[in-house]
Amino acid sequence: MPLLVARLREHPGEAPAAQLLGQCHFDRKEYTEAAAALKQAAAATPKSAEVRFYLGSALGLAGRAPEAIEQLQEATRLDPAFAPAFRVLGMFQFQNGHLGPKTREALETAVRLDPEDARAAYWLGSYFFEMKDFAKARSQFERALALTPDSQQARLAYGRTLLSLGETERALEAFDAVLRTEPDSGPALLGRAKCLYAGQKPLPALAAAEEALHGVTDAAFERDGLWVLARIYRELGRTAEMQRAERRLAELDAARERREAKLEELQMLASKLHAEHDLPGVIRTLEESLAIQERQDSLVMLGDAYMATGRVAEAERCFLRAVQAGPEWAEASRRLELLRKRYGSKQ
Repeated sequence: MPLLVARLREHPGEAPAAQLLGQCHFDRKEYTEAAAALKQAAAATPKSAEVRFYLGSALGLAGRAPEAIEQLQEATRLDPAFAPAFRVLGMFQFQNGHLGPKTREALETAVRLDPEDARAAYWLGSYFFEMKDFAKARSQFERALALTPDSQQARLAYGRTLLSLGETERALEAFDAVLRTEPDSGPALLGRAKCLYAGQKPLPALAAAEEALHGVTDAAFERDGLWVLARIYRELGRTAEMQRAERRLAELDAARERREAKLEELQMLASKLHAEHDLPGVIRTLEESLAIQERQDSLVMLGDAYMATGRVAEAERCFLRAVQAGPEWAEASRRLELLRKRYGSKQ
């Protein structure tokens, strides 16, 4: 790597060296550094789908999903037969809450172009599961497991799908298979608890649910587990423990309501500051709001404030995030297009 770095200092536009350096950083999981090098390679070879694919992958893994999605979309336009680009594009879109037809189309294209890609089948199955099309989800998870029988991720997803279809015995087999390899897997333990509870076996269900919740920090997972746990306690007549679980559920719900109220308060304050032409105040308020939750309207307002204060690169990132943060919104796309026509891309 030092030789590549030295080479790029002497010849900053040399695409092969930049791409190789980027791939070296990528292999070492240094995704920010990989993205920086691959941007040089993309600037020198703008028609290379492979470079765009690696750049998009590095950006996504560095936590810069909107930029990643844009680069991967460009890779699929440059080479409509490049299956990995469709798979990673669909994966990042799905992970960032984009559940529209474009995500499904990307993942279905990846599966069609490379039927042996287990990861594409897994992500397409995950998309169908999220859309509650459990029969199609099951088919894709079965495909993924046939290609990679040792994938615990696919087996967990398969178990959840079987449980949603009411096939509790087969779902239990899937969760137990995961637990034989990963006995501390919280999702598998909770899946086991749900299967046993559905099969009217409350005592073993209780043991699995309590173990699943031991040391948990994720609020969504905790809520799911407590919901099951409260019902098991009720089944067993353990009223005091049931009430404790329900109180904790109420606390989690109250925390979520406080979060939503805070978001609304910040949004109203930002609108007030905007009307008063207090742009620094708008920026501070919306940055705080977006740290809690990304909203397209907040991103566009923040992008406008950045533009008005001369922070063009940050404005572009906001408009791009707005385009990628939810359903297609013409105003966000228009803002991004106008900025790039006026200043060029600052990414």
